Amino acid sequence: MHLTESPAPDVDAGLERIKRLEERLALEPGDATARREIAEAIRIESGLYRQSLDARLAAATHSKKSERSIRKREIAGTSWK
Repeated sequence: MHLTESPAPDVDAGLERIKRLEERLALEPGDATARREIAEAIRIESGLYRQSLDARLAAATHSKKSERSIRKREIAGTSWK
């Protein structure tokens, strides 16, 4: 049984998938096999969600560094042209 969906680039979509899996886990009867499968899907989605957050943070950090570098060159009167 495939419980995870293909990872979406949207971080919010990942969080929604985790919430849906958590709801399924809460509603799942005491069958240990099904609960383990859902718990594993939650671990996988959580890892993907964390990677998405890390990538978003890295992109934002890189973007801010680039903007600061450009501003510094503009203030100093230099450019890459």
